[in-house]
Amino acid sequence: MSLAVVTSCSKKDEDPDTGGDGGGNAVTSITLEASSLQGNVGDVITFTVKTDTGEDVTSSSAITVSGTSISNASYTISSPCSFSAVAGYNGLASNTLSLTGNSTLPVARFKKNVLIEDFTGTWCGYCPRVSYATQLAKQQSTQVIDVGAHYSDEMSCQASTDLHNLKNITGWPTAYLNRKTLWSYPENNNVSQAINLTGNDGRMGLALSPSVNGNIISVDVELSFSGDYESFCNDNKIVVYVVEDGLIYDQSNYTTFYGGGSVIYDFEHNSVLRGAMTPVAGELISTNNGSKSFSTQIPSNIQNISNVRVVAFVINSSGKVQNVRAAGIGETQTLEII
Repeated sequence: MSLAVVTSCSKKDEDPDTGGDGGGNAVTSITLEASSLQGNVGDVITFTVKTDTGEDVTSSSAITVSGTSISNASYTISSPCSFSAVAGYNGLASNTLSLTGNSTLPVARFKKNVLIEDFTGTWCGYCPRVSYATQLAKQQSTQVIDVGAHYSDEMSCQASTDLHNLKNITGWPTAYLNRKTLWSYPENNNVSQAINLTGNDGRMGLALSPSVNGNIISVDVELSFSGDYESFCNDNKIVVYVVEDGLIYDQSNYTTFYGGGSVIYDFEHNSVLRGAMTPVAGELISTNNGSKSFSTQIPSNIQNISNVRVVAFVINSSGKVQNVRAAGIGETQTLEII
């Protein structure tokens, strides 16, 4: 008689290793933890990833903060905004943590200026109406800054064409206040619409220092944001224009302004857009206080460099101008803190 020895395999022995705590327990979920759910700008938050079996798998996990991978499971808060963090491990996704950065900047107020972008042309007989309205506004307030974007005339340029396309201008004259608000017709009767956008309650400020070296025009732009700036967490952009005053060209005129003739001979055009150091739609900037520098070759259409000014303004993610300054070559501005 022979003895048969029968062996059998358990289900556990048949299954491949699915990960666990070393004792055979499979990992089915992971949890992301943070050393703190809020902190000031500059503070470091560290993260820990644990499995539902209690194992620390931080070093083997991929952690992202607002969609960007981080290393060493740590993140330095860079702006006073809300942000999120999530981890992944062996095909598992963790819970999402919501975190908040706090501003350490002081609360401040700045003089708030208004930007008028005037879409115009020497052939446009009704355009002197906006020129006259702008003149009235500047007589009432030193906080009005205008830019003339000419179309299809002697003073048009690529930056002006780009701006027309950006705003989809199909009728002249057209004027926008702080880029988002259409200046109501007739503009000369609605000067207060522009003046009312100025004040002493700005939450960000600029200071410009333009210079020329050879055929290069440059500007240092100091940016300062208040600790309660409402658009900190938006994609702020800066726009930098080169404008020129004192350009003399005849201007068609269908209005009663400037003497009422059908042509205003030798009309002086000021604040004429000649070029840009950034895209007219803006260039992304950091929300941190500091200085940014811009430069470009002096536009070939410039007639007199001594009549050139630089206009710079910051727009928020909706495209609205937050503040604007203008400065001549060689001028060194300071922030207009109230």
